[in-house]
Amino acid sequence: MENNNKDIRHLMAMLQYIDEIENIESRQPLDKTLGDHDVELSAILMKLSQIGELVGRLSLNTADDYPDVPWRKIKNLRNVIAHDYESIKLDIIRDVLTKFLPELKQQLPMIIDRETKRTRFEYEN
Repeated sequence: MENNNKDIRHLMAMLQYIDEIENIESRQPLDKTLGDHDVELSAILMKLSQIGELVGRLSLNTADDYPDVPWRKIKNLRNVIAHDYESIKLDIIRDVLTKFLPELKQQLPMIIDRETKRTRFEYEN
């Protein structure tokens, strides 16, 4: 059950990072953020990296239970940001921000809910 509690905390933190990214995005047009290589872009990349780091901390059971979430791609993006920053392709970051993150934001509450129920069930039995 301890792993599941950690997973729930990691999933909730991912959701928080997505909210923070959306807050940053709301300050100026995405094209400006991506084009200027400014502080906002650096902050977004750091938060994306943190999401990938948290994915790496999920138990295999939790990750395996949700195969429709591209966990490996999330972690791979983190590795590029952390280890090969200069090779980051901004069109990929745009796709992540406009397509992938909104989908992940919808998936995470459902996953958190299911994992919370699983933890309660395990605790009660």
